[in-house]
Amino acid sequence: MSKFLIERKLPAPGKRPNHDLRIVSQKSRGLLSAFLLLPLILAGYGPVAHSGERAAHEQSATHTFIIERNIEGAGKLSPEELRDISRKSRDVLQSLGPSIQWVQSYVVDDKIYCVYTAPNKEIIRRHAEQGGFPANRISEVHNVISLKTAE
Repeated sequence: MSKFLIERKLPAPGKRPNHDLRIVSQKSRGLLSAFLLLPLILAGYGPVAHSGERAAHEQSATHTFIIERNIEGAGKLSPEELRDISRKSRDVLQSLGPSIQWVQSYVVDDKIYCVYTAPNKEIIRRHAEQGGFPANRISEVHNVISLKTAE
């Protein structure tokens, strides 16, 4: 079993949370690691967060959203096609400003699931419209559960 060390710098009060995690693994930093860490990324903090850290996160104007994009054949897109989509998304995000951030996306057979932080659903819809991307479902993350929740 791989052991992970997850490092995250918490924001100062009133500052925007940084959703970047540094992952140190004894084995792989691959796709499996990303799937195992998705709940932590969505929550915006590591597994040993304290209630004060959670309260500071909840007071920020930033919310986490999962965007479901129905794209036929998404799982068969080439690396070049994925790069082009990523570049278009990046360009639109830059034009919308720092209040919306793309955390990462998961490509499956006929869908792409994207994780974003933003103040509201409307700016995510604007991103989709300006980029020409579908946004078939936008769901706000209200809570995150894991095996640690059972303790």
